Amino acid sequence: MSKRDTRGRPQKQRTLSNRPISRAEQDYQRQRLVLLIAGGVTVFIVILLVLAIVNETVVVPSQAISEVNGVEIKTRDFQERVKAERWITIDGLRQYYEETGDYDTVANQIALLDRDPLNIGARVLDDMELQILLEAEAKARSIEVDEAAIQAQVDEFISNFTGVSTTPTPTTEPTAEPSATWTPILLATATLTPSITPTETVTPLPPVEGCQDPNDCPTVTPLPTATASNTPTETPTATPTDTPISPEDAAATQERFEARLYNTADEEANIDRDVLRDIFYLQALRDALKEAVTNEQIENGELLDTRVKATTRHILISVPQELQRGYSESLCESEDWQPYAEKAQQVLDLLNSGEPFAAVAFAMSDDSGSAVNGGMLGETTDADNAYVEPFAKAVRNSVVGEYVGPVCSQFGFHIIQVLSREITPIPEAELESIRENAYREWELDLTIGADIQRRTGWEDRVPETPKAEDILRDIIDENE
Repeated sequence: MSKRDTRGRPQKQRTLSNRPISRAEQDYQRQRLVLLIAGGVTVFIVILLVLAIVNETVVVPSQAISEVNGVEIKTRDFQERVKAERWITIDGLRQYYEETGDYDTVANQIALLDRDPLNIGARVLDDMELQILLEAEAKARSIEVDEAAIQAQVDEFISNFTGVSTTPTPTTEPTAEPSATWTPILLATATLTPSITPTETVTPLPPVEGCQDPNDCPTVTPLPTATASNTPTETPTATPTDTPISPEDAAATQERFEARLYNTADEEANIDRDVLRDIFYLQALRDALKEAVTNEQIENGELLDTRVKATTRHILISVPQELQRGYSESLCESEDWQPYAEKAQQVLDLLNSGEPFAAVAFAMSDDSGSAVNGGMLGETTDADNAYVEPFAKAVRNSVVGEYVGPVCSQFGFHIIQVLSREITPIPEAELESIRENAYREWELDLTIGADIQRRTGWEDRVPETPKAEDILRDIIDENE
């Protein structure tokens, strides 16, 4: 009997030993498995933490939080600026408390600042978006803001706390200020040349002529002419003032407080000097543009730096109220308004033919309040604010005594006669306020016309540090 050929057949596997595993080995294996799982979880958590840190410190800060006409504002720059603005506000509260001891106000402001971080965040983002627009405008106008302009803003900021300014203040000798004499007189036939001078003297109109009953044609009585007085006026004397601080001491004080500003910001909130100065740069940029923009507005007549004091009279040919709705200058030339324009022209023709103004006004003016007084509107000290714009322009620019019109406004058509006019410069402090308001409107128009795209959820990136309650802890503890 031959042997069985087993080549190519599967070999029988040997069975594993059924030797029992000791408890120690079982514990070791379980511990090893737990350690492997824990290690894996730890590695996973570490990876997540690293990714989160990278996201918060690298990815998010480099992302744009807003875009203005294609120019991005990085989250990092925005957050640094918010921190700087918060610290400046907190430091201002500290200075206020040191000067006044008014803890209640400080406590309220601390609570508001820490409770509502979006308040400063929104303002800062508005400012940074505006800064991009202003830089483009400054470049178009070849306006540059140098370090001296920025330093001037820093000095002004510091002087608000110290009361010391490095800007020299010129001293002048007190002198008596003469009072101008102004006499409004009605004009008949004299030819005058308009002039921006304190007083325009004209010849009074003769009494109204060509009336059947003088009572129907009221005359316009000129105001009495002021006469010079020989009464001596008191000569003002100089008021003694405190001894001024020397320029050297003022400069030293400014430098000391400026160094304290930068050092304290760095120590308390890790705020870089350049971030602080960028805030002052924006203010310097705005000041430079305000001067340029408002000067342009004054040159083209859009903004006025003089005030008109005038006595006027007019004849109004009004249009019905239903035609006044939605008024614009184009309506003055419309078919619906033409009959009233033609009637106003007829009034002007009557006046130019020699008809008395008072009589024509009494008979034809639709302004019943002034018609009974011969069309007199009396004297106004500020014609540009007293009258609607077309009327005010006519009062400012027309030749005194001449008939002007028809002047179209939302009320209809006016025939105007300026009887007297005085044009004076607006006081500097008041003019500065006017410039500021005009510039703010210009900024608003600039912003409205820009393409500004804010990142969705930008509010979540507003920092809440530095905390006022942390920096001002000594003041809080002192009062609690």
